[in-house]
Amino acid sequence: MAGSAAEVEPPVLDPEEVTLLVQYDLTSRMAPFLDRHLIFPMFLFLRESGIYKKDDITRAEVALLVETNMIDFAIEKYESLDEDAPASWAAQRDDVMALLGSSRDKVLKLLEILEDDEAMRKRATFKSIDEFYQEFNLTVDDVDGLVHYAKVVYDCGNYSLSSDLCKQYRGIMALDSESLTKEHVSCTWGALASYLLNAEFDEAADVILKLDDYLENTKMSKQEVLLQRPWLLHWTLFAIFNPEKVEPKLLDFFLKEKTLSIISLACPHLFRYVGATLILHKRLKHLVKETVWLIHHEQASYSDPITRFLLALYTGDPVTRFLLALYTDMDFDEAQL
Repeated sequence: MAGSAAEVEPPVLDPEEVTLLVQYDLTSRMAPFLDRHLIFPMFLFLRESGIYKKDDITRAEVALLVETNMIDFAIEKYESLDEDAPASWAAQRDDVMALLGSSRDKVLKLLEILEDDEAMRKRATFKSIDEFYQEFNLTVDDVDGLVHYAKVVYDCGNYSLSSDLCKQYRGIMALDSESLTKEHVSCTWGALASYLLNAEFDEAADVILKLDDYLENTKMSKQEVLLQRPWLLHWTLFAIFNPEKVEPKLLDFFLKEKTLSIISLACPHLFRYVGATLILHKRLKHLVKETVWLIHHEQASYSDPITRFLLALYTGDPVTRFLLALYTDMDFDEAQL
């Protein structure tokens, strides 16, 4: 849940260091592409970096929390500011608990089925979702209620339960080979957010690739796809830069030509992470030259120390290029001056 990580004492920075770091802080650029729950890990990073005052970050967290159902967490934040939380929050907490109860009651029958081993063995034999409905006397609304319940618990910060509910829903909908419903797509995005926040990065990678395929083949307008793809790319950063081992297909997705075109068009600040990915993963060295050319072409739209570092390596003096060639798997042939 949000706020569960132990805080690290931030370093003491002088004013010049703060000014420099603030200049390259991308939080304000990235936040519009993120679900509010995914912004909390960014605030934790900023808190540990020492760039901003802790109280300022806490107030920003409270501003986010008022749009969620994490009432207890919000109250804790007010207490850390030595302030009293709004009196209305007590009643709001009661409303949230009532909503949790009613949402669960609506899907209780389905939850009991999903927890029954014999019922799940039967489900594995079904050829269509209609068989599932008929066998257990369920309706479309019963199954869609699982999405609503997952959303409610997600808004409460229970990402583990939300993740499990989304897995169950996606398992049911796998029986429907006809089309993706609005609820299915919504649940897929919710599952991705839950997996990322629950550090289930392998599952998150699988969902990211499925969403990429969906956006590739959807009947949505090009404008709607262009709106959703930058969101997917921003969410993908969590699955690339958090785990110790990254799914290779995810790296290929992040650096493919279509992705780089979307970044150029809608979110050039992500070239920082494109550059970092190339630096951190030597298996991608075959993509470096073409990608650096694109970064060079887009430097008027975005530039920072990481992108400039890559440009210096490939467009700089011979000694710099020599060092780069040695870096990329000790390529002595390429390193010849």
